[in-house]
Amino acid sequence: MREDIISLVQRALRDGPFSMRQLAEDAGLKYDVLRAWAIGRRAPMPENLSRIASGFEARAARLTALAAELRRAVGEEQGT
Repeated sequence: MREDIISLVQRALRDGPFSMRQLAEDAGLKYDVLRAWAIGRRAPMPENLSRIASGFEARAARLTALAAELRRAVGEEQGT
């Protein structure tokens, strides 16, 4: 089970649409900690998994808001 969580965290850090520095800021964690998780040197504690999830949600909310803004701008450009 623990290996599954580590693998999931590593995949999310590798595949996420953001830099690890951005995620660290969003999650209130240090970049060096995320980097250690990404390379498998350390494993996150359960409370830090929640912080990572919150960081993903914060980034997703900002990306969703940006996407909506872009759609509005396109609509205005097209006169709709």
